[in-house]
Amino acid sequence: MPLRRTLAIAGIIAVVVVFVGIGVAAALTAGRILTPHSPTPTPAPSATATPAG
Repeated sequence: MPLRRTLAIAGIIAVVVVFVGIGVAAALTAGRILTPHSPTPTPAPSATATPAG
């Protein structure tokens, strides 16, 4: 495989990985801001954890 094609594929993969990382970080930050509870799991039961039925 030519070096130019290898570098192009590596660059595309790097850009995709960077954008995915930014998206995951933004989603985690938005979720941390929107949810009132701390991200650490607490032993207290929540309303969403109990099955409705």
